[in-house]
Amino acid sequence: MICPISMECQTAFYNGQSLFLTTRDHDVSRVTLIKGSTLHEKVHVLTGECRTCHTKYFSDHETSGHNAQGQSIRFYLNNAKYIKVGQNVWVDHIFSGGVMNGMYHFHASAGMRPFGLPRRLNQERFLTDRFGMVLCKNLSGQLHNPQK
Repeated sequence: MICPISMECQTAFYNGQSLFLTTRDHDVSRVTLIKGSTLHEKVHVLTGECRTCHTKYFSDHETSGHNAQGQSIRFYLNNAKYIKVGQNVWVDHIFSGGVMNGMYHFHASAGMRPFGLPRRLNQERFLTDRFGMVLCKNLSGQLHNPQK
């Protein structure tokens, strides 16, 4: 289940006001969640709302009242546990960090590779940066960690 971090209203005037579920049970979104390397399907996404100030609380952002132009103000949360990356896909920081790290190490152009390393060394650097170790194939084809 993906739900807001806050369980009560965080605005200055209504601090402590409990949040209410804004959607009916049959209208709750069911999405795909990628948590680490595990895929979870049909995960419920809940939204909370303060009935006093009408601030809405989502898992990755909050939407407060309206500004002078009548538009709501959206605040993205730096400490969100999950982030929305598509219409029905949410991911955690482990997965999104791995994707960003992989893009940096594997898809960099020859001139932009870190330290001008060949692609094989970039892959080893990715494994080192992401998992804290280098995995190499020994002569029999089995993976081992040479740092042990």
